[in-house]
Amino acid sequence: MKMEELFKSLTKKAKNIVITTHIQPDADGIGSEIALCLALRQLGKKVICVNEEPLLERYRYLDPDHCIISYDDYIAEIEQEKRPKHIDLFIVADTNTLSRIGGRLQTVVPNAKNLLFIDHHPAPKELAAIHCIDTEMAATGELVGSLIKSLNIEFTHTMAYALYTSIIIDTSSFRYPTVTGNTHRLIGELMDTGVEPPEAYNKIYGTKELSFIQLLGNVLSRVKSTDDKKVAWLELNEE
Repeated sequence: MKMEELFKSLTKKAKNIVITTHIQPDADGIGSEIALCLALRQLGKKVICVNEEPLLERYRYLDPDHCIISYDDYIAEIEQEKRPKHIDLFIVADTNTLSRIGGRLQTVVPNAKNLLFIDHHPAPKELAAIHCIDTEMAATGELVGSLIKSLNIEFTHTMAYALYTSIIIDTSSFRYPTVTGNTHRLIGELMDTGVEPPEAYNKIYGTKELSFIQLLGNVLSRVKSTDDKKVAWLELNEE
């Protein structure tokens, strides 16, 4: 079964869907799960993104619709009977192993009728054959964009912004050889919704948390070099 057919089959049958990504998530995982969540909600599905930890401040601008909640909040809603415990479809984006979604969140997986990995990283052939895994995609966000299009859903600005960010980050601004014409064609479709590259770039690279700046300053102060200044290095300890 082709990936698009598998994806459409599983999502069509599911009413209650949970989406997650790996621990210490990057923009590819976060953008992918947000776009998936919003797309599937358009089909009338009850969808929520549940991550091991709360969404970091630096990524909150990608989630104006509050698609993502933490594991703790998810469990609290189940206990308060605001959300069903049973899951029809559990989607894992940007990784193809459950060990990377977090120990607490792994305890939720047995409540799911079906499990689906959506990823662009290498995986065993037997796993790739029954999940949506495509290593020729430049980012999971590119794969998610393709899957959303297979549902005949038009990208909203929020969906497009999330996917644009995921692709920009995971390709290091289109520097990697996995970037293809299809990648750029999808980027064009995302921009057609009103995504502004200068604004997106500033959000991604122009804004840093104070803790990051302080760490960077600490690290750079430790740089050493050879006498001829041709080789430089630094050392970091666990502290």
